[in-house]
Amino acid sequence: EFLADKASRLDILARTAAGTLINIEVQVQNVGDTRKRMLFYWSRLYSGQLESGDEYESLAPTISVNVLNFVELPGESYHSVFSLRRQEDGYRLLEDIEFHFLELPKMRTLQRLPRTPLEKWLYYLNNAEGETMDRIAKEVPMIQKARTVEELFMQMEHERRLYELREKGLHDIATLQKHAHQEGHKEGIEEGMEKGIEKGRREGIKKGIEQGIKKGIETGRIEGLRTSARNM
Repeated sequence: EFLADKASRLDILARTAAGTLINIEVQVQNVGDTRKRMLFYWSRLYSGQLESGDEYESLAPTISVNVLNFVELPGESYHSVFSLRRQEDGYRLLEDIEFHFLELPKMRTLQRLPRTPLEKWLYYLNNAEGETMDRIAKEVPMIQKARTVEELFMQMEHERRLYELREKGLHDIATLQKHAHQEGHKEGIEEGMEKGIEKGRREGIKKGIEQGIKKGIETGRIEGLRTSARNM
C-alpha cells in the first residue's frame, strides 16, 4: 500500500504442513545492505511467532529465500545456502535458521538448458520467452499457471498501475545510484586535483626557499671573497 515504506514487508509468506515458515523475497534492484535486510526480515518473522506466555519450543523453523536480480555473493553458483553451524566440524546447531540466495544473473550464464525444477523456475523468472519457455511450461504445470496469472494480472488496470509505479520507483533508484556514483567520482577527481595543486604549491615554496638560501649563501661567499681581495 505504501510504495516508499521501509518497514518490514514480505513478498510471499508461506507455511508448510509441518509448520515451517518460508519467506520469499524478490529483489529486482540492489539498494544496498541486502544481507542485513534479509536477516532483519528473518528475525522479525521468527520472533513474531511468540505471543505472551508462549514457550520457546513453539518457535517454528524459519527459512528465508531471496531471489536476486543482481550478483550478491562471490563464486559461480546461482544457489547458495547458509545455516547455523559449528566452524570446526560443520555440526548444525539447530534447523530453525536457513537462508537461500538465488542469483538470477548467474543462472543466465549457464551454457545449457535448465534441468531441475529450480532451474526451470529461475529460467522463467529471468523473463524468458520462446519455444524453450513454452516447453518448460508444459513440463511444469505450476509455471504454466504462473504465466496465466501473470497475463491476467497485466489486464487488471489497478494492479498494473501499481506495478508500473513500482517499476518506476526501481528505475529512479537505479538512476539516483548511478548519479551518486558519478558525482562521487567527480568529487574525488576534483579533490585529488586540489590536493595536487596544494602539494605542488608547498613543494614550490619549499624549493624556492631552498634555492633562495643557496643563492644567498653563494652571494655571501662571493661578496666575502671580493671584500677579502680589496683588503689585500
